[in-house]
Amino acid sequence: METGTGKTYVYLRTILELHRRFGLTKFVIVVPSVAIKEGVYKTLEMTRSHFRSLYEGLPYRYFLYESSRMNDVYSFALSGEVEIMITTVGAINKKDVNNLYRENEAGIRPIDVVRATLPVVIVDEPQSVDGGLRGAGKQALDAMGALATLRYSAVHVDKHHMVYRLNAVDAYEKRLVKQVEVAAATIEGQPGAAFIRFLRARQSAGTVSAEIEIDVRTRDGMVRRARRWVNDGTDLERIAGRGIYAGHSIGEIGLQDGVPFLELRSPGSETYLAAGGSVGEVDPLVVERQMIRRTIKEHFDKEMRLAPRACLLKP
Repeated sequence: METGTGKTYVYLRTILELHRRFGLTKFVIVVPSVAIKEGVYKTLEMTRSHFRSLYEGLPYRYFLYESSRMNDVYSFALSGEVEIMITTVGAINKKDVNNLYRENEAGIRPIDVVRATLPVVIVDEPQSVDGGLRGAGKQALDAMGALATLRYSAVHVDKHHMVYRLNAVDAYEKRLVKQVEVAAATIEGQPGAAFIRFLRARQSAGTVSAEIEIDVRTRDGMVRRARRWVNDGTDLERIAGRGIYAGHSIGEIGLQDGVPFLELRSPGSETYLAAGGSVGEVDPLVVERQMIRRTIKEHFDKEMRLAPRACLLKP
C-alpha cells in the first residue's frame, strides 16, 4: 500500500474482521521502530469508539510489549477476548537478553505461551522488520508460530503471496493521496549580478590561463552557467554575450605562495579571487530560507482554501 493511504487503519480493521468472521482473538503487530509502535498505539486509542460502533461494542485489549512486563504476555494468552500486542522487532529478536525467551519459575518460556495461542502476526514495513529472508527479525517472527502472517508495506523487498496491491497511481486516482506540487528555486542567470567563479589555472607554453564559470547566453536565447578558458585581458561581455558583463575583464593570472589567483577587473574596482572563489553569487542560505518561507506559505494558503471543507493537512 502506498504511503499515506491508511495502512495502519486497514490492518487494525482487518484484525477485527478476522475476529468477526473466523473468531480469531490473538494478534501481534510487529513494527520496525519505537516511533511507529507509539503511533500504532495512538491510532488504537483514537479509533476505539469508531471500531466499537462498527463492531457492535466488541471488547478488545491492546498493549505495548515490554520485556519487563511478562504479566501482559500471560494475560494475552489466557484472555478469551480479542488481544492485540504491539512490539518492535528490536524488542523480540534479542534472545540472550529478552525475558520472552527465558523460563519462569514454572519452567515455562513466555514465547511458548505465545506460540500456543497460534497468533495472527501483522508486520508493518516488513522490509525493515525481517532483516532479510534469514535475518534476526525473520527468525523472531518464525519463533511465534503464527497461524498466519500478514505483511503491509509500500515497498516490499521479499514478496510473499501478494493479496492486494495499491500503488501510487491507484492511490492518486482513488483520491487517497494529494497530488505533489513542486516549486523550484533558480539562481542562475539572475539579472542583477554578474556571476564569475574562478575554478583553476594552468600554464602552457609560457602562458597562464584560467578556467572560470560564467552565465552565458546560448543560441536559443537562454542563460546557462558554463565553463570557459580565459587569459589576461579577456573581455567577459564578449564571451558571455550579455550586457551585464560590460566593463568586466580578466586581469593578471598567477600563483602566490603556490596558490593560484585571478584578478577580475570591474567598473571602478579590482577583485582578486583564489581558486573556488566567486563574485555575484547568491548566498545558498538565502535561497534555502526563501524556499522554506515559500513552503510554509503554500501550506497555510492550502489550509485556508480547504478549511470550509473541514479537511486536515498533515504538517
